[in-house]
Amino acid sequence: MQLYRFSPLKNSDECFDSLSYIDEQLKKLADVALGEQLPINTLKIFAHYNDEYDFLKEWVNSLGENGGTSTPSYYVRTPEAIKVNDDQVDYIGIRTPDPYRSQVGCGDYVVDDYEAFKDKYLGKSPFVREIPHPKFEMLELFHPDIDVLGYVVKDNA
Repeated sequence: MQLYRFSPLKNSDECFDSLSYIDEQLKKLADVALGEQLPINTLKIFAHYNDEYDFLKEWVNSLGENGGTSTPSYYVRTPEAIKVNDDQVDYIGIRTPDPYRSQVGCGDYVVDDYEAFKDKYLGKSPFVREIPHPKFEMLELFHPDIDVLGYVVKDNA
């Protein structure tokens, strides 16, 4: 029995298929949780095995320059945006294996005004919650029937 939809990922084609799937599911998640679509600029694959994580880190490094590491995540910024479905993705990331994260992955939505978005949806959609994070203020979009997570992160610039 295969526990995870894509894992273990073993080649570049499987990785791109996974990114495409994550992007598609993020669109579905935004529709279910918000009733609208949002652009996506970051996609992250969740590794489920240590060997898979090692492979994914090497693969992600082939796509761009280290764009930031925040345990348990690792990102690269691509030299040029990668088109995934209809989204222009600037960051590709991976997550260390975590037995409590069975999802395929996650992504970041882009919003113009974080505070307005928060006021509009937090406490009004049952699929939006605030997530504590040591560096960022962020909201998580989730749904039990969708195996990706979505995030809206407040820009601290």
